[in-house]
Amino acid sequence: MNGQEYTSGRIDALTAGGADYPDHYLARYPTGTNVHVHVNPKNPSDAVLEATWPIGTTMKAIVSLLIAVLLFSLANVERQRYAKRWATV
Repeated sequence: MNGQEYTSGRIDALTAGGADYPDHYLARYPTGTNVHVHVNPKNPSDAVLEATWPIGTTMKAIVSLLIAVLLFSLANVERQRYAKRWATV
């Protein structure tokens, strides 16, 4: 960039540089091929190959949130049952 060489070890915005990427992930970027790079103009070393949010990460977040809501709801129902049981004694 502007005659200066920069290096980044990141493929996407969520992974730290130098991460051990799975082979199927790295296969999309064979050594020596030209690729489009997304660069932070204020810090050119902060560059990634994929600037989109990975769908797998999104799905994990949604599923985790749904599980948390379900567990909270079940705990609340059980607490209400427990309170009713002791209120009638």
